[in-house]
Amino acid sequence: MPTLAQDDVDPQELVGRAQRAFSEGSYRESLDLYSRALNKNPSQSSLYAERGEVFEMLNQPQKAIDDYRKALHFDPSNRDAMKRLAGMYEQKPATFAEALQLYRRALNGETNTESKNQLLTSIAILQNRLQPEDASAVRCWHLGNQAVLRGDYTAAESLYTKAIALDPMMFQAYYSRGLLNSKADRFAEALGDFEQTVRISPTLRGAYVQKGLANLRLGNAEAARRDFEEAARVDPRDPNALYHFAVVLEERQDYDAALEKCHEALGRRPDHELRKSIQEKISRLELRRRSQPASKRTRHPRALW
Repeated sequence: MPTLAQDDVDPQELVGRAQRAFSEGSYRESLDLYSRALNKNPSQSSLYAERGEVFEMLNQPQKAIDDYRKALHFDPSNRDAMKRLAGMYEQKPATFAEALQLYRRALNGETNTESKNQLLTSIAILQNRLQPEDASAVRCWHLGNQAVLRGDYTAAESLYTKAIALDPMMFQAYYSRGLLNSKADRFAEALGDFEQTVRISPTLRGAYVQKGLANLRLGNAEAARRDFEEAARVDPRDPNALYHFAVVLEERQDYDAALEKCHEALGRRPDHELRKSIQEKISRLELRRRSQPASKRTRHPRALW
């Protein structure tokens, strides 16, 4: 039992101590401190959510569930509590539907891209578990991938389309169908698929690059430039995005900027084939740069690689 002096401790201090104890693995101490803080603020939603996590670490799942429910009772918009309670419900098939509902509630209004993608993945997995196998968007997507490996592109496209019909937010299916459309030179259709992909999941590696390539084939050089620039912005470690951005800069005769992007791409550990393409591009760009009037050169030349 805390003494009178302990009872007079400021609630924020108790919470800070509880969080430190949790980070140090002192879960019993953390639980006691959170409980004392809740005695002082019995309607503070965030404290129930944090204490629920402590109960999880102490292997007391029902108490964790009770706390997450209380957190949502006092603040129905508490996304952290929604996701944690959904995670608990996801552990038992009997509560999959409740978990899916909570993940969808948490997704509504979510602005953080990483959190949004995580929620979309959790939703897709649960939908796959809840639906019959032949009605699952995720299953259709996997079957489509298998059809691609067999070379049956017609079946693959049909399966990706079915996956999208079952789950219009399934960015993986849009992306995969877009790749098929690009392979078949249906660039307008591919562009539409990649636009949907980046709308739902703008950080998916390769999505903006493929969108840019489709725009290039459709003659939309400026749109392609924006796509490749965005690809490099959202994933600056992607050498493919930097390389294709350099291609557009080359077409604009901005050889200095193109060379800079090529050298950046080389520093991002491209695979063997891409490295060879980048090195060939650098050689051509150096030749073109030397043929430019000196007045147009804005940067000093650098070593090839």
